[in-house]
Amino acid sequence: MSAATYRILGPIEVWHHEQRLAIGGPRQLRLLAYLLLHANRAVSSDALIDALWGTPVPGHDNRLQMSVARLRRSLAQLAPPDSSVLRTVAGGYLLDVPPGALDSDLLEQALTAGRQAFESGQIEDSVQLVNDGLTLWRGPPLADVAFETFSQAEIRRLEDLRLAATELRVEGDLELGRHAA
Repeated sequence: MSAATYRILGPIEVWHHEQRLAIGGPRQLRLLAYLLLHANRAVSSDALIDALWGTPVPGHDNRLQMSVARLRRSLAQLAPPDSSVLRTVAGGYLLDVPPGALDSDLLEQALTAGRQAFESGQIEDSVQLVNDGLTLWRGPPLADVAFETFSQAEIRRLEDLRLAATELRVEGDLELGRHAA
């Protein structure tokens, strides 16, 4: 496991080395989920407010800033001192997620590599790559925010990826003569 791992293929989790970080309550999980779905991109404060509360927050209300501050504290050990993986940018926030740290990205990479291996006749490698990707699943994707409007399209996309990976694995198993399996 890398230094930081973000998991959305099941309940939302953040791991640092071998330790699961305590993220906080439902609001922090929704905030983290939204930022992970927009990893490495600036997200406006207005979009976050809409995702978390669904209605505009009066100008003097600081609920978003408080939620971000709590999430920053939860993620503090992922960054060097005097730094944060959750940065303030013009008009909003940005969550820095290193390549290979988000489980859904790893699944996509495994599926892509598995397809390439299959197409080049390396069926055994294809099945292994796809199996490695499928082992990342721990339950329904984005389970903690499954009923949030902002997560619906991504949940469908992830389920489609899972189905495509499963189909490729089965096709590979059949090519290898593993009909009984």
